[in-house]
Amino acid sequence: MRRILTEYRLRTVLTHGGMVAPVRQTYLAYRGPDTRRQVAGWVSPHIIARLKADACLRAQVAFPDRLAAGPTLMVELDSRATSRPSDWLNVRADCRHGLMVELVADTHAPEVIRQSAAAGRYRDEFIRASQPASARARPVFDKSTHQRASDRLAELETEMGVLAMRQLEDLLIDRATVTALTARWRMKAEHVKQVAQEALARLAVAYELSRVVDSPA
Repeated sequence: MRRILTEYRLRTVLTHGGMVAPVRQTYLAYRGPDTRRQVAGWVSPHIIARLKADACLRAQVAFPDRLAAGPTLMVELDSRATSRPSDWLNVRADCRHGLMVELVADTHAPEVIRQSAAAGRYRDEFIRASQPASARARPVFDKSTHQRASDRLAELETEMGVLAMRQLEDLLIDRATVTALTARWRMKAEHVKQVAQEALARLAVAYELSRVVDSPA
């Protein structure tokens, strides 16, 4: 089974000479210029649109429908500092479990239940958006609409912002640990959990599973 790539993992593929090619309303990433081998994984169209908007992708000359690393992505790679957060050497995270396991540990708290439900819905839509065959194999949450999952994620990104969506990809799709998120988000380890909780809270509100502000009554 081919894996699903977040933007973070796709950027790694692209900056090492990889590319993406359209396949049945979604995309496949490859680690080289040949679509016959070195498949890296599926990529949702909403991520491709995001990278195109940031000039991180360019069309190949011979095959314009295939996309490789654009000028912005390569500049970011060349200018990216190798320095890590100041407390990197002091981080001692449990590498067996992602941070999300800790965040939903209190399964009896109403807000945690709502955020866990939002996380499950997000994962389902991300899988559905990335894999062309998944829509036939997985249940549909809202059968009243035929809108594509990638379009729903694009709308969610417009509402929540790109930064929050990237954080959710790291947290829910890549299931990153505190150690990994400390490096990806370039912040101190003690701040990572709070940022992740805020992203989950915003997701629950966006899915109308939680109120923005509780009534004082």
